[in-house]
Amino acid sequence: MKSNPLRLLLMVLMLGLPVKPGLAQPVASPAILSEPGWSAWRPRAEFAAAQFSSGFSNSELGGFMDFEAICQQSIGLPNEEIDYWFRLSRLVTAIGTGRVEYGCWQTGEFVHTFSSTAVRTDLSEVNCLKVNTNASSGLVIRSEPSSRSAWLGGVRIGGRVTPSSFPALILNAEGRDWIAISNPREGWVSVGESPVGPINLSLCNS
Repeated sequence: MKSNPLRLLLMVLMLGLPVKPGLAQPVASPAILSEPGWSAWRPRAEFAAAQFSSGFSNSELGGFMDFEAICQQSIGLPNEEIDYWFRLSRLVTAIGTGRVEYGCWQTGEFVHTFSSTAVRTDLSEVNCLKVNTNASSGLVIRSEPSSRSAWLGGVRIGGRVTPSSFPALILNAEGRDWIAISNPREGWVSVGESPVGPINLSLCNS
């Protein structure tokens, strides 16, 4: 029996399964797309309500301008008429710094996307994170963002660390997110397995 693309899409939506752009059946809106470790896609009109800011370096600002220019060129519409969307990584809520991904949407798919650092605007600065790992020994401080790098010390459960900068410097390596810290000593600690493992840190005032 021949499959019906519309019926298949309806079944996927009812089951709550993620739907990716580029499938034979176009997706009406990116709001129904989902991916572990990320919030739902939201339209450009909700930028301000999401309480985040991005673009903290010349390279990120230049990259965003290039992204907009490519979207305009590909879609053939003025910038204000393009259907822009965004989503935030789970770390933005958990520790105040993470990633934002922007996308320009047309005919059922993202034509282009761009990712950069994002921070919560309801936090003037993040200078304290609390260790809440499931590991009974707490967190190990490493010389580099790698479990194979030198051991520099540790932080007990309930202890506090200070990110080395704001926005925090976060790198992904070995399937984990790592954050650079300056206190109790300079080094790196694991934020947690990405994209869906437990997060080892939380805001001190949360």
